[in-house]
Amino acid sequence: MLMRAAALHDTCEQDDDSIEGFGWTAYDTRFGGTQTIHDSQGHVDITTDFVKTKDGNSWGIQVRGSLRPDAPSSVKTAIVFHVAHEKTEGDSGKSLRCMGSGTKVGAARDDVDIACYGYDPALGDFKFNVIGASSNGVVEGPVVAATGVPERSIWKAKYDLRRSFYGENIARSIDSFQPDFQANVDKVFPRTAPFDDEEHASFSRALLSNLLGGLGFFHGDSKVDYTNATEYLEIDLNFWEKASEAMKHATITTTGPMSLLSHIPSRPVFPRGFLWDEGFHLLPVVEWDLDLAISVLQSWLNLMDDDGWMAREQILGPEARSRVPGGFQVQYPQHANPPTLLLLFPIILSKLNKANAYVGHPSEYRSSTGAETATGTGDKARAMLRELYPRLSRHYQWFRRTQSGNFTTTDANAYYYPRPEGAIPDAGFRWRGRTPMHTFASGLDDYPRADPPHPGELHVDALAWVGASAQALQQVAAYLGGDFDGDAAVYAEHLAAARHNLDVVHWDPEQEAYCDTTIVGGGGDGDGDGDGDGYGEFQRVCHLG
Repeated sequence: MLMRAAALHDTCEQDDDSIEGFGWTAYDTRFGGTQTIHDSQGHVDITTDFVKTKDGNSWGIQVRGSLRPDAPSSVKTAIVFHVAHEKTEGDSGKSLRCMGSGTKVGAARDDVDIACYGYDPALGDFKFNVIGASSNGVVEGPVVAATGVPERSIWKAKYDLRRSFYGENIARSIDSFQPDFQANVDKVFPRTAPFDDEEHASFSRALLSNLLGGLGFFHGDSKVDYTNATEYLEIDLNFWEKASEAMKHATITTTGPMSLLSHIPSRPVFPRGFLWDEGFHLLPVVEWDLDLAISVLQSWLNLMDDDGWMAREQILGPEARSRVPGGFQVQYPQHANPPTLLLLFPIILSKLNKANAYVGHPSEYRSSTGAETATGTGDKARAMLRELYPRLSRHYQWFRRTQSGNFTTTDANAYYYPRPEGAIPDAGFRWRGRTPMHTFASGLDDYPRADPPHPGELHVDALAWVGASAQALQQVAAYLGGDFDGDAAVYAEHLAAARHNLDVVHWDPEQEAYCDTTIVGGGGDGDGDGDGDGYGEFQRVCHLG
């Protein structure tokens, strides 16, 4: 007997009061882990164990439930297990079939209650079994229901399979995994007093586990505005109003399908890849599993277009779009995000040349004698960097070009904005897509900026990101050497210019802080003498925390 429909949960939602917390307590991407769900409405605490074989070709799950102290004696719990096999146009030979107990088709042992088997051209023959436990108190047998749905709607389909799972091998694997995981977390992320107690140990394991457990593979099309409307350049006063109006009339392109491997900030709220979030996500991942971090970096950089742009939100396919308000689904090639992925490369270099310790999962990019060996691992590491470097450089150049600030110009019809004496032209930047209330592109969505926005403003964080990116690229180019030595020299110049303008343009001696800048007042004689009589006065805008 199933619980009434109102008590069924297909997903865990952040605003669902009936779920009193959920998350991974231990999880390693290469092995699996344990997750808990506290369902107060269903009066049950659920534990799910997920394990994989070392070769990654097989996996198993175990679902356990225990009644909560307040559970009525009449409570019964059911598990709904969803099984789907995607079939796209042009596929041939794909199959999937599930059989209930008594049929035993495809089952290798007598205790199999459900046997699912099929074929996929990429996987070959596959099968998985549902194994019952004699001690789980099941009062009704398993039920299998099948239905066909369009490929784009598979995630909406309902498949009922009512039974608890149990497998001795899964239980043994989880039991051996737990102590190893705890020891490895302490080895990779050692804690010191006063954080060396069990409370903080549990916290650190949960923190890492939920980061790693948020890794997802996403596939689907995307919505992009490729119109390149002149309003998107944001060079006029009240530019945000004109850009907003242009967006209303733009023709939106549905791209071809793309794939992404990405850690997500929140499974229930933001189940999709975010560009600037990923760079921060990978900071601990690169210590835990270097090769996993590199795989995620490669996946993100594979999404880059010929200009160097990557959408800051990867909303791929109808399932992902179902979790995003319509006004935020379309991506714009004029809008950036902080280039946080570049932060990883100085760290990766330090792991490859063993300048810094690495005690995470074994890496195919390192060897016992170091990454600078003449053959083997050293060659693989260098090949990886040679593959990624051109795309990193292209993204950096795209950022400098599209987020550039207004300095001097030879266009007689364009504005001239005064800058402090000694400022280096072209070493100033501002985020596009800004409105009076938000600067989503910066990642600091509602951090206060100049009010109202002005096309002559410069953003201190945008310049800082350019400087940090130039420094990272300089290190990669210097590491590769040879043909890349000239690139390293250019990045060194960019870094020096960024540091110079941070002090000359953005430093406010009275506030003792680096601040945004804007232009106030002004009429418009355009004499370009910098005295502020034409296009206003230069002013720093500080918002201290």
